[in-house]
Amino acid sequence: MIYLLAAMAIAFILQQVFPGFTELFYLDPSKPLEIWRLVTSIFMHAGIEHIFFNALSLFFFAPVLMRMAGKSELYKIFFIGGIVGNLLYLAFVFAGISPPVPALGASGAIYAVLGAVAMFAPNSVVYMYFFPMRMKYAVAFWVLLNLFYVSPIGQASGIGGAAHLGGLFFGLIYAYYLKGKRASEWTYSFPAP
Repeated sequence: MIYLLAAMAIAFILQQVFPGFTELFYLDPSKPLEIWRLVTSIFMHAGIEHIFFNALSLFFFAPVLMRMAGKSELYKIFFIGGIVGNLLYLAFVFAGISPPVPALGASGAIYAVLGAVAMFAPNSVVYMYFFPMRMKYAVAFWVLLNLFYVSPIGQASGIGGAAHLGGLFFGLIYAYYLKGKRASEWTYSFPAP
């Protein structure tokens, strides 16, 4: 997790120091063949508030997921979730649902982490705007919130709801797969007499 936070911080510093750095690496719908942007855009951020809240979410939830699934699975969920989120964002742009504006940020990847934590521990409690809420209800809240962000009214916020939804659903589905796989391994490693 510390490597992800460090990469986000280094990328943000480079964005501030070198003009044009961000434009080289954010997700640009007008350049769909530059596939490295599916990954590099995860580490670009639009401002101090953007990186602060993404880093804070990662700081709190990544260790939880690492304890539940392991370090390699955390990295897999983060990166694949971010890529899936970016692909869904591009799909929404190409379908004419979202405007063709560049996207950046780790939110899709972090939503994948949140989705995985919710699948592994649906009854754990998080605080949503200072109110306690079980993770399974927080997921429903996040889905509704991000459906608003992809609506014509919510698009004015500039928040990439499609990327968030893509990451969230990937995290949920992949963690469901991991839970089933582990249950199967446990069953077969201790056969009945």
